[in-house]
Amino acid sequence: MSSAHPAAIDPPGASVPPRGLVAVLTAAAFLVFAQAFMIAPILPQLARAFHSTPGTVGLAVPAYLVPCGAMTLVWGPLSDRIGRRPVILAPLAAFTVSPPAPPSPVVPGPSSGCGRPPVSEPAEWCRSPSP
Repeated sequence: MSSAHPAAIDPPGASVPPRGLVAVLTAAAFLVFAQAFMIAPILPQLARAFHSTPGTVGLAVPAYLVPCGAMTLVWGPLSDRIGRRPVILAPLAAFTVSPPAPPSPVVPGPSSGCGRPPVSEPAEWCRSPSP
């Protein structure tokens, strides 16, 4: 059995991925996975801030993940076909000009006519007055 030099395995002129690419891709994969679970520890506080139950507020997680997964199957092939730039800029433009969401009948919050939350106190916005 002969041992070949690693450079002899790749054909001449083959591109070599930049150093650190595996680390960057691993970090990106971790962030995609972690974003689904980072809201879990604050669900009780969010439920109190929105005067709701943790179960109801917890529905925000699948409400985010299901469309995110479905749209990956739509936007991925579309970006392969028409290019990355139009696929990124079209939703960005639509988001920029879209109106605010209608009021929620289940969880009161910033979309229930209270306006934008102040940056300094996001949990305090739109508190209904105590009876």
